[in-house]
Amino acid sequence: MAAQMASDAWLYSRLSGDGVLASLVGSRIFGQIAPRDAEYPLVVFQFQGGHDVGGVNATRIMTQEVYLVKAAAKSSSFDTLKPIAARCDELLHGARGATTDGVILACVREQPIKLVEIEDGVQYRILGGIYRIYCGAGG
Repeated sequence: MAAQMASDAWLYSRLSGDGVLASLVGSRIFGQIAPRDAEYPLVVFQFQGGHDVGGVNATRIMTQEVYLVKAAAKSSSFDTLKPIAARCDELLHGARGATTDGVILACVREQPIKLVEIEDGVQYRILGGIYRIYCGAGG
């Protein structure tokens, strides 16, 4: 559980602490789910799953976690999202860091994502990626 807390804290800090991204989405960066009344565009990161990497004697060496990081907008085009998704990728792919709950050894994008969803007749466009985070114990 500490690894998930470390990864959540690191992702939020990394994304919310960037002035360029703030100029594009303000403070609208959310873990897991955005509030129903949130303004768009925004960024959401969501834990998708993962697994522990162990050594002998059941020693946990690190945890590999998979996160979806997405920029979303109420829009009929992806134009607004391109610079947001690109900045998220610049901030995350190849990055590392630490929190009080653990050390982020590496973060790499494994897949890009591009989605269109319709809810109550409103189009939502989503750009982003699936990222694998390698998290070690301790801070």
